[in-house]
Amino acid sequence: MTRRVALAAAILAYGLAVLAFRPHPTAGPPLRDFEAYYAAGASWNAGEDPYGAAIWTHERTLPGVDARREGPLPFVNPPPLLPALGALARLPFGIAAALWETLLILALAALLVAAALIADLRERGAWFALLPLALAFGPVSSDLALGQLALLAVAAAGVAAWSLSQDRAFAGGAGALVTALQPTLALPLAAFARSWRALHALLAAATVFALGWIALAGYAPAAAPLRYFALLRAHDAAERFALIQYAPSAIAFGAGADPPLASAVGLLCAAAALGAWWFATARLRLAALPSFVLACALLPFAAPFFHEHDFSLLLVPALYAMRRSAAPSARAIATAGALLCAIDWLGLAQRPDGAIQSLLLICAFLAASIAAGAARPDRSTAIAVACVAAAFVAAALLAHGDPAPVWPDAMRLPPPPLSGADVAGAWHAQQVAAHMFDVDALHAWLRAMPLLGCAAIAWATARSTAPSDSRNP
Repeated sequence: MTRRVALAAAILAYGLAVLAFRPHPTAGPPLRDFEAYYAAGASWNAGEDPYGAAIWTHERTLPGVDARREGPLPFVNPPPLLPALGALARLPFGIAAALWETLLILALAALLVAAALIADLRERGAWFALLPLALAFGPVSSDLALGQLALLAVAAAGVAAWSLSQDRAFAGGAGALVTALQPTLALPLAAFARSWRALHALLAAATVFALGWIALAGYAPAAAPLRYFALLRAHDAAERFALIQYAPSAIAFGAGADPPLASAVGLLCAAAALGAWWFATARLRLAALPSFVLACALLPFAAPFFHEHDFSLLLVPALYAMRRSAAPSARAIATAGALLCAIDWLGLAQRPDGAIQSLLLICAFLAASIAAGAARPDRSTAIAVACVAAAFVAAALLAHGDPAPVWPDAMRLPPPPLSGADVAGAWHAQQVAAHMFDVDALHAWLRAMPLLGCAAIAWATARSTAPSDSRNP
């Protein structure tokens, strides 16, 4: 009965959040990030460089784009994605966007199945709670709203992880191949490299990816691997310390550290995350699957490039840690960590009028977690939830008096002219004009909150590992 009431509460809270308490809409086309994917595909079809100035000639014609106040939104995904985007770009933008959103919804369904299997969610009734749980998880809803490829990559990573843990090499390799379209999110799959069968599947996926890339580069020089890596370095330099970055180095810069110190903080956090993963895997003799889950939780500390929507990767370890933690204290910490990752903390400052919606989404996520048998309404969990609630109230109140800028709304001047093919430079100039590099301790603290949640989930994951979970595959 408790789970049924919790499921009803989750559905009600989510319904109120999306129907009655939506914040003011932001300007721009539907599925804002799909704009760059579609324009990159159109550039590819025209024989132009999708990583250069040509992308803006297509973006500026899309419905909802204000060419008087905006500049190019860059495309940075690997070239093997371009033929698929080119096929979409042959359709009208509205139809292509609808097809893309349908693909993301299917990816969400695959992610839910993979997450349930990884977390050993066996009760049939609990599966009904997975959809409101995922939709109320802030990064997942951001992926759906923005049309972000990250959701497809996360779903593919979850499918690959489960398949490799079950010695299904073909499905595991196929999942890894799709995840490689967002390379950073594929890194946790290295946890399976200890098994020859899994290693062969990963190497086969990497080989297919590389050969396809090389063949593509022979067809279009813009897809050359060395050129692409140079572009990545340029975009990393252009956005390294921006407000939309959640890497520890960007947060340190936002708190007031100068660039060398902020970079050092990022390197130290990356080394600590890698060391913690290696130590826990070896010391606890983790099997490949829990080691993968732990790597997912620690990845935001090690990745040099991490956005809010990339935290959708944390849905799998959050459900795993809450579900598998036996001790009440570990389960409470896992629940607190899941809530910290589920909240769009920076969004409280970027859209202060959306605080009520965020509160309802938190309630929906917590209720759905209880309905799924992941979180439990005991004393320890109540204390943990109360701590997160207090942090949320403080953040909402402080953010109301210190709003954060949003691109492109915060740009009061026309964007600088696009010189040559330097899209990275133009993107950096837009970010500067939108005050994305301003030092603000509150905004840094807000971005640090999901990282605190990642640390809590990582600890609970390691703490919940029982001897039965630690067999080598």
